[in-house]
Amino acid sequence: MIESVSNLVDEHTLSYSEGDSDLLALFDSYSDRIRQLVASLTFVAWDVAINIVDEIELIWRERWSLAKLFWSLARYLPLLFQFALLCLNGTISLSWTIHQCNIWLAVQAVVFQIVVSSADAIVMIRVYALYDCKKRLLKCLGPIFYSTLVIQCFTLYLVLPAITFDSKCTITSMPPIATLYWSISIVFDGTLFTLMLIKSRGAFNSEASRMPLLCQFVWDGTLAFILISLTMVVIAFMYQLLHGPLTSTSFTWLLSILSVTSSRLLLNPRKTSHCQRTPPRRMSSVNIEVV
Repeated sequence: MIESVSNLVDEHTLSYSEGDSDLLALFDSYSDRIRQLVASLTFVAWDVAINIVDEIELIWRERWSLAKLFWSLARYLPLLFQFALLCLNGTISLSWTIHQCNIWLAVQAVVFQIVVSSADAIVMIRVYALYDCKKRLLKCLGPIFYSTLVIQCFTLYLVLPAITFDSKCTITSMPPIATLYWSISIVFDGTLFTLMLIKSRGAFNSEASRMPLLCQFVWDGTLAFILISLTMVVIAFMYQLLHGPLTSTSFTWLLSILSVTSSRLLLNPRKTSHCQRTPPRRMSSVNIEVV
């Protein structure tokens, strides 16, 4: 009798342990995502906090323009979205249905596309300014920008329904065509970066080489291109080959990096110009007044 009771207790303990281990694994995965979300949110919030005075003085007090609109989206949409995501994670259950995962991924894709397109538009405006606001250049870059946007949206339209998830809403497979989304973005950014280098090379051979504003302009553009492109390559690799909680959390980090780098593209040139105590001026066919 005692032996049968002991066996029954052991079986019950074993089944409880197995179920409990699954729950603990789910909770650990959920906790990892929350920690990564808090870290990425803290990073971008800290960057906003240390630059808020300059942003108010040099950007928010200026009249509205396309550059300011795109800057606002690229700068603050990642912050607001991650804050909303953090609040949402505190009110939902640990497990998601496949339908909920699909909806959530679509929301992420829309937010990410807005931020990426805004960042690309800022870079395009900077290149347009470097080339003395020539309409001919804008007529060339405009169709390329819209074509890139259409290709990215069409790629998302094909990719999103084909993505599979597990019970933790972690991506388990993604169609190979998803690589096109990241590739077309890097190619467009690379084109703008090349145009910037070509124009800057000629300017540095003239008296403009003594102007800190142009140096700041080129440095910010180079750093932004390297950081954003490298981050996109890493995340594309993770989404295509690696599937786990780390892949899911990389999305929020990419949003934070886009927010920080995009803000510098507009803020730093204005800070440099403001420190010189002189208004933006024409510098050997390089006019940066538009930014």
